Amino acid sequence: MEFQKNDRIKSLINHLERKFGVNRFLIKDFWNSDYEAIGFANASETKLVYVSAQEEHNDFYVALESGDINTSEYTPDNEYNHMDLTNLELIFVKHLGLAI
Repeated sequence: MEFQKNDRIKSLINHLERKFGVNRFLIKDFWNSDYEAIGFANASETKLVYVSAQEEHNDFYVALESGDINTSEYTPDNEYNHMDLTNLELIFVKHLGLAI
């Protein structure tokens, strides 16, 4: 699937798919007009990792949510500013419950 995102987000999607597997998580684009943001969900769509590329710092903003992520029935869990890729990966795996 092709997303209208900036190169950093496209690169992040490709990186996570290569590292953890294409079918291990879902890509959720609730922010299709925001070229610097994307979401990743677990298969049951009860956990979401929202990622925004922070170009000025060359890092990421990450927000975690739980609940029915396709509605407004979700709960913010945590958020992180200035995350590098290594720490983003750790949070991504833990929040989505991916066994590695």
